[in-house]
Amino acid sequence: MKYEIKIDKANEERGKIALRRLGIIAHGIIHVAEGALQIRLGSISFSKGRKALNIQDALAINVVGIKKGSTILQLECETLGKTLKGAQLNAFKQDSNEYLPNETPVSLFIHSFQDALDEKATKDNLDKPLLRELKQFQKALFSPEETNYNLQSR
Repeated sequence: MKYEIKIDKANEERGKIALRRLGIIAHGIIHVAEGALQIRLGSISFSKGRKALNIQDALAINVVGIKKGSTILQLECETLGKTLKGAQLNAFKQDSNEYLPNETPVSLFIHSFQDALDEKATKDNLDKPLLRELKQFQKALFSPEETNYNLQSR
């Protein structure tokens, strides 16, 4: 699946991105996606210890380009149905597990943000550590004018 993150009113010139900002965005998306996946697999977002290799493979996201406009990052990743083979799903979360094979790491990130911001949404796939990771994503905004990150599927 292909996604684009559009950064409006960024400090950088159009078509450029500061390495620091790119690092914060990458860290945020990867960690939120990992936490969201871990909740769906085991009811807790971040646990201590070594991560299973198949989960790390399932969370692979690639930057495939930067377009001018404002600054537009092009991302690409596979669905979890292709990358997460043989994972033990949480038996108590049948609703969210039904859709898991069609999800991607980026869509898990998007849904986590939407659930956190929507007062009416069920909070079954959120916990305190994951909410903390979502809040940390604000550090990617370098000035008050930078208020819009538009993340969409392509």
